Amino acid sequence: TLWTINDEATIVFMKSFYKHLTKGKSASEALNPAMKYEKINAFSEIKYWAAFVLLGDNVPFEFEAHEPIS
Repeated sequence: TLWTINDEATIVFMKSFYKHLTKGKSASEALNPAMKYEKINAFSEIKYWAAFVLLGDNVPFEFEAHEPIS
């Protein structure tokens, strides 16, 4: 992020980001709905979601399903 942000807001943001990323969306396609999700929920203030930036290749990732670790 570009500045320090709230831990709870980061958890919500990252869960949304990875939910979209694991569905085959590219990084930028996953970032956008994560920001929108933050804006319409408990962390709507710009300080909670605007600090996230995307660096590197804008490619989709391939995730394999694994059994949860106990």
